[in-house]
Amino acid sequence: MTAMPDGSVQYMARKKSDGFLYHNIRYSNGTLQGWAKPNGYNGAASFSGPGPAIAGMPDGSAQVVGIGLDGRLYHRIRNNDTTWTPWAQMQGRPGESTFPARKVAIAGIGDGTAQVYAYSSDNNGLYTTTRASNGTWTAWSQVDNPGGDGGVGFGPDLAVGAGANGLAMPNNSSQFLVIGTDGKVYHILRTPTGPGGAPVYSGWGALNISATSVAITGMPNGSSQTLLVDQNGDLRFNIRNMNGSWTGFSQVSSPEGHAVKHAGIAGVPTNSTSQVFATPLTRQHPPTA
Repeated sequence: MTAMPDGSVQYMARKKSDGFLYHNIRYSNGTLQGWAKPNGYNGAASFSGPGPAIAGMPDGSAQVVGIGLDGRLYHRIRNNDTTWTPWAQMQGRPGESTFPARKVAIAGIGDGTAQVYAYSSDNNGLYTTTRASNGTWTAWSQVDNPGGDGGVGFGPDLAVGAGANGLAMPNNSSQFLVIGTDGKVYHILRTPTGPGGAPVYSGWGALNISATSVAITGMPNGSSQTLLVDQNGDLRFNIRNMNGSWTGFSQVSSPEGHAVKHAGIAGVPTNSTSQVFATPLTRQHPPTA
């Protein structure tokens, strides 16, 4: 899910019953567009694959990345006039024509660029590439894992967040979360302050909580909000202030008492609030005394 400049929120999701990707919009007045199935790659009627991600852009467009049934990364844009560009297969790492991925995330940045992060399916590394506003892409570069060489690797989920619709984070920075192979959540800050605008990373910080799903969004005041699903299926919420301090995790009520599988969060730029999306499991928590 992603917030848009007009206060709406857009969603991309994979429908469990047929495996196809669907798109929806929640408008600022609370009404819904309804789930629509965009067409697929190279003339196909639909797109099948796990783990889509969507990012709102300052011009009102939204960029989508997805993993196809062939395990490769694809990208497309929903323009501000509601039309879609065709799916395009994303470039591979140096010397490779395509990128083999098992998980992907994307964030829109205030300068009109989009940052993509993906776990590779061949060596489980975390890689990133940036799409410039003119449509060109940087080469993939690898991000160190939380434990360094021989340390904690990358686990089941990752999330990246910029400002509310890419407009608010200082210096066009972004923040992202990963779940390590130890089950714990790690955070890092990226700023484009290196030579020639090359990314500089703050270093991984452990949040001292274990999770199965993570989400993060930037807010208009420069803070970021984190939502995750802990290992009991409960929703946990935290805020990172502009000075780098954290408020601490608090529990969020789950839908109808169900344990939660996935969660998302989007900071809405028009009113400085965030919207939360959660996918419940079919089982319910046992009643508490």
